[in-house]
Amino acid sequence: GCRFFVDLPIVAAAEATVLPRQEAELQTLPSCRILVVEDETAVADSISRVLQRAGHDVRTAANGQEALTALADGMPDVIISDVKMPAMRGDQFFTELQVLYPELAPRVIFITGDIADQRTLAFLEQNRQPRLVKPFGADELRQKVASVLH
Repeated sequence: GCRFFVDLPIVAAAEATVLPRQEAELQTLPSCRILVVEDETAVADSISRVLQRAGHDVRTAANGQEALTALADGMPDVIISDVKMPAMRGDQFFTELQVLYPELAPRVIFITGDIADQRTLAFLEQNRQPRLVKPFGADELRQKVASVLH
């Protein structure tokens, strides 16, 4: 028998906010090509659906090695990559990408659910690439993609 108490403060409803001009412009970007590198099929599918609904052309790869192979078929405008994956981790993929396709490196967004892992945290801090921490929302994903494209 454990007993839990949740004490939530009562607050007034949030007022409707008007998007600043920059955010409004980011949401009306033209379609682009996006490569999603994610080993969890459900996560990759979810990201793909959100981005396809926004009008983007999305391809997926299950790990860094598959992503490098996919790059031979055409260059994406944005790459969204998980950090922890089998076969080739996101950090290893990024290192290879910087050597083979350095022009793509600034257009990589990392996603991770494991910011407690020291290796992951060190990699993210060292490279200062845009990132999303799982779980993240559709709006946050679209805004992050838009910010990389600008």
